[in-house]
Amino acid sequence: MEGGKKRGGSDDGERIITPVRTPPPAPTMPLRKVPEPERWEAVPVGPEGPPAPLPTAEAVPPSEIPVAEAELVDAGKEAPRPRIETAVRKVPRRPKARKPLRAGDGAPRRAEAALKNRGGLTNGRGLTNGNGLVNGRGLADGKGFVNGRRPGMVNGRGPANGRGAVDGNGMALDERPLPKRARAGWVAAAVVASLLLAFAVGYLLLASTEKGVRVDGAFSDWSGVKRIPDSAGDATNPETDITETAVAADGTSVSFYVRTGDRMLGGRQNGVDTVCLFIDSDRSDATGYSAGSVGAEYVIVVDGYDGRVSAAGLYRFPADGGRPANDWNSRAASGSVRAAASGNELEVQSPLSDLGGSARLNVQAYVKDGAGSEDFGRVMSPGKSSLSVSWRQAGPVSASPGQSGVELLGVELVSSGGASTVSSLRAWANPGTTSTDIGRMALFTSSGQEIPGTQGTINGGSVTFRPRDPLKVGAGETLTLSVRTDLPSDSRQGRAIGLSMLSPQDVGADTGAVTVNAGTLRPTYVGSGLARISIDGAFSDWDAVPAHPDPRGDVSDPDIDLVDFRLTNDSGSLCLMARVDGRMMGGESVPESKLRPSGGGGGGGGPVTLPVLAGEDALFVFVDTDADAATGYSGGGLPVGAERLVRVTGQGGRITASKVLPFTGGTDRQAWSWGAGSDVVAATDRSALEAAVALGELGSPAGNIGVYYYTTDWRSARDGGDRLGLDLRGGGGRALPGELQPALDETGAPRSTGDGPLHAPEFREVLVPLLGVSGAFFLVRRTRHRRPRKA
Repeated sequence: MEGGKKRGGSDDGERIITPVRTPPPAPTMPLRKVPEPERWEAVPVGPEGPPAPLPTAEAVPPSEIPVAEAELVDAGKEAPRPRIETAVRKVPRRPKARKPLRAGDGAPRRAEAALKNRGGLTNGRGLTNGNGLVNGRGLADGKGFVNGRRPGMVNGRGPANGRGAVDGNGMALDERPLPKRARAGWVAAAVVASLLLAFAVGYLLLASTEKGVRVDGAFSDWSGVKRIPDSAGDATNPETDITETAVAADGTSVSFYVRTGDRMLGGRQNGVDTVCLFIDSDRSDATGYSAGSVGAEYVIVVDGYDGRVSAAGLYRFPADGGRPANDWNSRAASGSVRAAASGNELEVQSPLSDLGGSARLNVQAYVKDGAGSEDFGRVMSPGKSSLSVSWRQAGPVSASPGQSGVELLGVELVSSGGASTVSSLRAWANPGTTSTDIGRMALFTSSGQEIPGTQGTINGGSVTFRPRDPLKVGAGETLTLSVRTDLPSDSRQGRAIGLSMLSPQDVGADTGAVTVNAGTLRPTYVGSGLARISIDGAFSDWDAVPAHPDPRGDVSDPDIDLVDFRLTNDSGSLCLMARVDGRMMGGESVPESKLRPSGGGGGGGGPVTLPVLAGEDALFVFVDTDADAATGYSGGGLPVGAERLVRVTGQGGRITASKVLPFTGGTDRQAWSWGAGSDVVAATDRSALEAAVALGELGSPAGNIGVYYYTTDWRSARDGGDRLGLDLRGGGGRALPGELQPALDETGAPRSTGDGPLHAPEFREVLVPLLGVSGAFFLVRRTRHRRPRKA
């Protein structure tokens, strides 16, 4: 009924229903907030747009204001509900009582009836009593979804009315909030846990490669990688006897695999075993640290005992640091590495960026124990085959001038991990040998067939054989070759002739992974031996010189265990020869012995520059040129007064230096003081060494001289011989009766810079950071538990 009113009673008071006519939809009206008390006004929007904002109000863009919906009431029936879109703006709060909202000029009457309780649809600033959906600024009674101040699920800061799952800080409603200090402890613990998690993620990223290799002590992921076999039984300790190796690379890392004949990193007799991976990043054995058949720019060192890895590190050798190329102490820590061992296997991995960034590199594995047992594997390269070249001097003891088909060199080529192609081989002649001593030479197959295109003669001390068609060596196959010659009819009688191969650079192959192994070194004499000593690496000419034997096995290292020494002279030289039970000038590639950690505090201070440490063997011969024990060097009870010292050093079977040095200590006869000296001619075969010193370099003695000799290694272990006397007028040394010399005391010889076992530096590099992180984590946890909670 139009214009009428109907009154009715209820528990809530009088209710008045005012019927109204359903008008057409009202125009869109922006709302503006009215100051105290807070409310909202509807401002009509006409074609010309909303009126200008009030002086005290702040305009709000309509796009940032929620759209409200007004409901209309009709008497007796349910009226259609037209949608009224409004824009809202805040107006100053008015202290007076609220008045019904009235539309401005041009607004329909229906809009005023639709709005309820001034500023919102229902008693508030939002849809229902506030700025939010229900009674507040959020979805329900607050700034959160339900009765809270922040966006959350229920009433506050967490899933339900607080910071935890239910009503606050924890799981139960009646649990009290944690003190602020406890909360801080949990935050610190969370930070430490995050660091550990990041470390674990980094580990997982580092421990994986494109080929699926992961450093975890499980080796099934190496099944698809080519293995390079190595001869079994070539080490005295099966735990250091390499039987198989492998290498794999991807765009981010390089992984290495080593297998031995017995438990990996066993560490017998309470020792520490070491595995080294020598990495030749430029594929040239002429640069870097000389080890086996590579010149290493990097080395990975893995130590361990009881079958476990105790330390692992990556080191780099300086390109030009002013130190000797064979100085083990010149290496410096560089980059990161991971390693894991299980049973008789070891796997190691390092980022490719720490190895120069290129996977085009050669690697040779090496294993040793504390007692000196060692073994080298074959050189390998990622994705390439490995070619092993073993050579020996194969000629007869002697051959007649004009004899044809004399075999001088035998060569075996073995390819692993794929086929190999060989385009050239180079051999070096004994010092002093010329083309007049050795005529035309060529390569022959094992069946005696000459290989076309391989004829050659000595030029510049060497001869190179280039087959017309490159030689093919299949995977796992062995190709046997020999070098044969026809001796000229005018070859010099007594000349020792022979060929040898010195390094991987003597092999031209399609793979850079070449290993060169030397076998028997025995030159061939042309005719009968010389009546005088010739320094040529052939020792038959010493047969007539008196021998001075030494007990076999009186030192633990066979490479310095003297078994024979001889001394003679001719009109112009003093000649000497020594033979050992093992490999003459063998030395050691890794001159380092380590002890298991025994606890105790560490030292302090800054970095220390270590002295030069080369794993060389040496032969020392002290010469008393005036046969007067009261003059010259006599340190440590030396049985002679030495005016000269003949010193020959070597490593890997090669002589690195041979000198005769004058004593410069003057009256201080105990001082280890020697001048620069001059070179001495010396040569070796597998177990013997010979050298000749011009008498002029000895001060031109003409009568009796005294000689004392011994061998030594980098550990300063030594094997001394007898004191010998020699009459230069007659030749042939003799032992002086009753003067067998005991071992020298500590001042009787130069001390190696590598004396004594060394604690592995890699232990500190790994344990210190690990203990620091672990200690911080447990300290935070302990602090949290010790702080009492507030009641």
